Amino acid sequence: MLRFLIAQCLANTKAITAAMNSGDKRVNDLEINRAETGDIDLDQQV
Repeated sequence: MLRFLIAQCLANTKAITAAMNSGDKRVNDLEINRAETGDIDLDQQV
């Protein structure tokens, strides 16, 4: 279970980073919305 959660977190981080690097504003908005709702912690070091 823990391995799955770590893998999911890394996959989400990679997807968000790749989309941000491509300049997709929608993903930046999604990341901010998820951070505000507590789904992810932007300051968390993986």
